[in-house]
Amino acid sequence: MTFQTAIFDLSPVLHYPIKLSVNRWDSERPLHWSSFNEEGVVAEGQFLEAPGLPLFTLENDEGNRLSDSIPPELSHIAQLMPAMDFELAQACAVSGAARELALDSPLLFLFVVELARRESLSIDEFERLLSLKRAEILQRLGFAGSKSLARLMRRIALSPLLPWELDDIATVLRNPAFLSLPDPAPESSPAVTSPAGATMHHCVGSYDIPVALGDVFIYRMVEPERLTVSLEQHDDRWVVGEVRGYCNANPSVGALELVRRWAERKIQSPRARISPCSRVEAMSSRSHSGARISQ
Repeated sequence: MTFQTAIFDLSPVLHYPIKLSVNRWDSERPLHWSSFNEEGVVAEGQFLEAPGLPLFTLENDEGNRLSDSIPPELSHIAQLMPAMDFELAQACAVSGAARELALDSPLLFLFVVELARRESLSIDEFERLLSLKRAEILQRLGFAGSKSLARLMRRIALSPLLPWELDDIATVLRNPAFLSLPDPAPESSPAVTSPAGATMHHCVGSYDIPVALGDVFIYRMVEPERLTVSLEQHDDRWVVGEVRGYCNANPSVGALELVRRWAERKIQSPRARISPCSRVEAMSSRSHSGARISQ
């Protein structure tokens, strides 16, 4: 054993004599582990195989946690899925390419690690997967291999997930309806409502659940001024909900009139016509009202 190895006595927890040896982050093989007792090695972990205890619970008698040596930004990635925190940290340790993907597109990284764990990929196979272009990685994962989906995944802000929640996200992103989203991703996608709100300093992020349920769609006015417009369903009818500018500022009278004209043309059909799949207003085209509004 070297100073690069941490030893944890699990006997009090498991009620039989056994210790866990785990390589620290700064070792040659970060987070490689083995368990042993007085008779010798009991088990030795493979790549993306956890020792059976969460990474952030491993603490020695002196109060030093194994996770303390992991860079904070990577520790955050591991915490995004507590049930797979050890594997995520192991994957981050593989290479610079792994860390780049983890920090640039955390959701895509979670999907990649989950696939590698499920298929028992070796480190070499994992690195070959990471060497692919993002669109090719998406195809390998069973998603549409599109640049727009790769960009959408990058923009999704995550909070800690349970395994089935990651499965639910995968199901949604594999929905063919997402393939026809305008590029760049619309503000009507639940995943990007918060970034829009951050840009404009308003509360569009609070619409996440109604947007996900299809009861609210968010649009952007680009010209003559930058506004965020919501269409909301009330009593089986679509109406203009809010029209807000920077920091929830009220729109000008002229801009509000343009929104009204645009909405009258937009709201002239049943619910099926108001959907993320429709391309009534192209991202780069002007509406006949003189406004440029995009979904």
